[in-house]
Formats: sequence, C-alpha cells, structure tokens
Amino acid sequence: MKDNTLSLFLKAFGVVIITLLCAFAYLLYKSARNQNSKKYFDFKRDTLSTLYVKDCNTEYKYLLDATVLYNKDSLFITKNEELDECKVIEIGLNKSTDIVIPKTNYSVKHLNDNCLYLLSNLKLSKYDLRLKTENSFLAKSIDLIIDAVFLESKEFLLFGVDTIGSQELHFSRYRTNKGDIDKGITAKVLNNRFNDRKYYENMLAYDGTFSKAFNYIVYTCYHLPYIYIFNDKGEFQKTITTKDNVPYPSIIRYKDYYVFERGATFNSNISGFIYRNKLCVFSYRTSYENSYTIDIYELEQDKYIGSVFIQTDYNTNNQDIDQVIYLDNRILIKGMQNILILDTALLNNILS
Repeated sequence: MKDNTLSLFLKAFGVVIITLLCAFAYLLYKSARNQNSKKYFDFKRDTLSTLYVKDCNTEYKYLLDATVLYNKDSLFITKNEELDECKVIEIGLNKSTDIVIPKTNYSVKHLNDNCLYLLSNLKLSKYDLRLKTENSFLAKSIDLIIDAVFLESKEFLLFGVDTIGSQELHFSRYRTNKGDIDKGITAKVLNNRFNDRKYYENMLAYDGTFSKAFNYIVYTCYHLPYIYIFNDKGEFQKTITTKDNVPYPSIIRYKDYYVFERGATFNSNISGFIYRNKLCVFSYRTSYENSYTIDIYELEQDKYIGSVFIQTDYNTNNQDIDQVIYLDNRILIKGMQNILILDTALLNNILS
C-alpha cells in the first residue's frame, strides 16, 4: 500500500515538475521573442529639424470631441460616438446640420448631391440622405473592399481581394456608373510576398488607409512597413518600405474568426503623405515621448533621409494621434487633446 502511495506521489510530483519546466521554457521563449521584437519598435533616427507648433483647438473646436468621417475643404462630416450623432459641419459658415446614417460600422468615402458613398462590411454603397435609400455597388475584380478613395467622375481607387478568382490582394479602379475600369491594375504590387497565406490572413495583415493630398494618393499599411504610392488619377507609382521593418503579423483562429495574436503583432505606420517629392510618414514605432515624429523618405531614391520632431503645449507624441486629416493644402494632426495644422509654409520650412 505504501509502495503504491509512494509511486503515485512520485508520478504526480514528476508531472508537476515537467509542467513547471514547460511553463518556464515557454516564458523564456516569450521573453526572448519580446526582446527580439524590440528592434521592430524603433530605429535610429537622424534629426532634420525640431520645431514648436501652436494648437488650433479654437478654430477646429467642432472636431475635438468627434471622429472625422469625411472632409473636403472646410466641410466635415463628424460622428460623436457617445451621443451617437452625425453632423455635417461647414466651418467657414459656422453651420452645423444633423444627419442620420442607418448603419453601425461604416466610413464615408465621398459626398455629392446629398448622397453619401459609404464603405461598410467590406462593400461600397451609395446612400441618399433625402430619399433614405441605399444602393450597393458590385466591383467584379474586388468583392471584399478593405479601403476606397474617391478619384473623380464617380471613380474610386479600391484595395481589396477577389475571393472568387485569384484571391490576391490588389488595387483596382472602379467607376460606379460603369463598373470595373481596370481589373487588378496593380495586382502584382504585393509581389506575392506572402502567397502561402490565405486571403483572409492577408486582408488582416495589409489592413490600412488611403490618404489623398498634394496630387498624390498614399495607401499606408497599419501592420506592415509598406506604403503604396499613386498619382491623383489612381495610377500606381511605387512601393516604399519604411525603416521599422515590422514583420508579418501572427494571425490565429479564434472560434469562427481570424484575429491578431496578442503580443506577436506590431503596428507599423499611422498614415503618410507626399509633399515636394518627399514621403512624410507618421510612424507608430517611435520612442520620442514629447513630440510628434514625421519620418521623411526621398521618393526617387526610396531612401530614409531623416525625421522632423514637432513639439506642442501638450507634450504629445505619435501614440496620441487620433487622426491625420488631409485638407487641400494643409495637414491636421488630431490628438487626444489638441489639433495642429501643418500648412504649406510650415511644410516648406520642414523640407527645405
């Protein structure tokens, strides 16, 4: 009896020891992985200039407590999440009009003749504010749309995937009254870097945003160090790889969904724009705590040339950026407490 009890005790003790050793080995692995990942969080930056910019909270007070869904010139469409209300704000006229959008998950891509062009659930649609009707568009070359940007004459540049055909992520131009103009005009842009991945993994990995300013369109990936550059007609120009060199995110399956693995996925860049043949990038990967950081890349040579640091009264940094809003000749940095304007005079000074 004693022998059996001793035997059971030794077995149980052995299991506990093995479990502890496995747990310790796993912690060592995670620690090493985290230490190794630190190189993705920052890189050595060369200072081009450091300057102070005063906030413009009074001029853009309408935007501080809301999310900007759309803007053109001095017209903004905003949403207050807490109050669940949307407004069309004309800042120059000091005019505000309430509107109702019968959707929960959406982004506004264009406004024309009281019609909103919405991106919701990976589909593009047109919503008439007067008639309260909605019409969906079908882009044959991209049936799941990650993001879209308006070009001209009812034409959009889309980024997404053709799930029925090649299952490749690509960019394509689409005209709402004619359908596809180019089927995958830049299908090879991604160069099949991760062609062993499923399309739904790549959709998460390449998630990002379009920005349009100064006659260029830029698509910035949130979780990969890639920025795709187009002219204002939606014609592909080139790809820039940013210095942070963030790796492909770890994507796991959770129940019926694919999600980023916590602690193994890194943010890369927030947004970017081109001015005077320079790519200006707002990066997540910066350790500077008391200033906004803009990394500058030479467009022709695909080369990082240095960084500009912008100090404010609030000691804000890139982690505090809520939105980067692109106006015709100005860039608005909307933080948690303040809004800054980068106008052409300031940008000329930065890039001189």
